[in-house]
Amino acid sequence: MSDKKQTVIAKKAYELLCRTIDGIGWEYEKEDDGLCVHFGVEGKDISIYFIIVTDIERQLVRLMAPIPVILSESKRIEVAVALCHTNLGLPDGSFDIDLSEGKVGFRMAASIRESSIGKGLFQYMLEYTCVVMEKYGRKILALEKGDISLDEFMEEK
Repeated sequence: MSDKKQTVIAKKAYELLCRTIDGIGWEYEKEDDGLCVHFGVEGKDISIYFIIVTDIERQLVRLMAPIPVILSESKRIEVAVALCHTNLGLPDGSFDIDLSEGKVGFRMAASIRESSIGKGLFQYMLEYTCVVMEKYGRKILALEKGDISLDEFMEEK
């Protein structure tokens, strides 16, 4: 596929993403040169910050949602085990951990290569991320604080 065609596809996906967020009524910041949007929303138990990039070269829409915490060194391995367990049960996306810096986040991606995409795709990505972050983000924070044990994290549905 030519670079020009890839750019056109990515820009259309980016514009559709922006229209989808507009339709939800969320405020966001745009970086048109980088085909990136970022914004935060308040969940019931956790603030969710979104960074969504439309990647021209890879023909992907990449969503990242960092959890607002730097894990203490003593909890990083425990949280990593919990995230591995969590990832096994997720139908889409995954949690990542940077063991050296203690950063944790959720990510997912959708291909726009030779795909027919609509607002439903982006609505799903946004809503699904909110559900996952509400469910597991608070548990990760509770594990970090020592409010629950690793066993309790893994048992709780």
